[in-house]
Amino acid sequence: MRTEVFRVFSSLLIAGVLSSLPVYAPAQDSWNVERAGGLGGQFRKVHVEQNIACCIGPAVVAVVDVSSVFTPRLAGQFSLPDPVWDVHVSDGYAYVANELAGLRVIDISEPSRPRQVGYLDTPGQTMGVYVLGGYAYLADGSRGLRVVDVSNPAQPQEVGYWDTPMYAVDVFVSGGYAYVADDYGGLRVIDVSNPAQPHEVAYVGTPHRAMDVHVVGRHAYVADYAGGLRVIDVFNPAQPYEVGYYQTPDWASGVSVAGNFAYVACLRAGLRVIDVSNPSSPHEAGYYDTPGSVVSVCVHDGYAYVADWILGLIILRFTGEARTYSVSGLVELQDYGGDVTAVPVTVEIRQDGSVVRSDVVSLDTQGGYALANVAPGTYDLAFKASHWLRRVVLGVEVVNADVTGVDVSLMNGDIDGDNEVTLFDFGTLVAAFGSVPGDDNWNLEADLDGDEEVTLFDFGILVRNFGEMGDE
Repeated sequence: MRTEVFRVFSSLLIAGVLSSLPVYAPAQDSWNVERAGGLGGQFRKVHVEQNIACCIGPAVVAVVDVSSVFTPRLAGQFSLPDPVWDVHVSDGYAYVANELAGLRVIDISEPSRPRQVGYLDTPGQTMGVYVLGGYAYLADGSRGLRVVDVSNPAQPQEVGYWDTPMYAVDVFVSGGYAYVADDYGGLRVIDVSNPAQPHEVAYVGTPHRAMDVHVVGRHAYVADYAGGLRVIDVFNPAQPYEVGYYQTPDWASGVSVAGNFAYVACLRAGLRVIDVSNPSSPHEAGYYDTPGSVVSVCVHDGYAYVADWILGLIILRFTGEARTYSVSGLVELQDYGGDVTAVPVTVEIRQDGSVVRSDVVSLDTQGGYALANVAPGTYDLAFKASHWLRRVVLGVEVVNADVTGVDVSLMNGDIDGDNEVTLFDFGTLVAAFGSVPGDDNWNLEADLDGDEEVTLFDFGILVRNFGEMGDE
């Protein structure tokens, strides 16, 4: 099967089929994305560090000065013997995935005079590279993940490896784990906390071919060719699972994530900007078509550096904003005659069992509240006020409009704030009984009815609700 994958991959890419794809029209059609500058050429990948962009094409590494994004300038270039597939720039060195020629280390500290200082032949076909903490992690095609010590860039040495089941084409390292895009083998999660003994802890199958991966926070974003953009929750790397996806208009070949947006290279459909502020419901926020074929993208300092197989380097900027909506309703504070505007209410916005946001809201005189800037998605809303029990409203759907009428009624009596009405609350009320503001034993939480006095009326509320518990 691996041989077949290599044959298919080679026939599509090595033979240069991408360069013969028909032009996607209309040329330079765009929405919420504007062009800054560009540089002609034929590039597969680009990686940016500070003011230098390294672009790779057929058997060449181009070093581009992007100190001005509007007028990028070719500073130097270096030829390599075999097709090159990926590049990662770190501390003045370009680490190049050079397919059958393995890993090449190019010194670009003097951009006009790039020079090779080290190399390592690998047993497979080096397709992807990621550098972090003195190690280069290689997606080595049919030979899986290779871990290389590059603390001395002139003498890279392999220290460990893990053989993936299919064809490793890209890798991203975060939090002691290497996330490998393994073509038909999906996303593989490999523990590299000990670089000498990497081992797989989990994987997630994808519907087509995992070609590129970028990890931010608790999510891995996978460019899955015909499967579009897949969003994988990797909060627990040993138990990853897909939480959402976006079907791109053409095959997704590359992805780079910044803030709430995933920038996806979509071949003849250009660059697509996907809002992933709600990972379970990604949606398009902008795009930029080119008359060529966008193969990969790297986002750096607010600009998307696009490698176009026909047009070269294109520098773009997203000008849109994340789409959000408001959620509003009424909160009833049971058995309370005081000023509801003085009672803060904590609202947790939950998704898939996790709190994604927590707001403290103020009520109006009618008990009204509003939550602003809520991304599209389905949520559970948990409401809790000082001496009231928590209540959770399930399945609030935010789609493409503001949501109203999310009302809740909170039960009184939780004086000690532990979300149940028990003898501890009785004890606290007894200690404050008969008090008014200014007394030594005054306790605002024990004044359940809000009349600024702890009386038998408060005892009545406590007795009526004794034994009740709030929602978790």
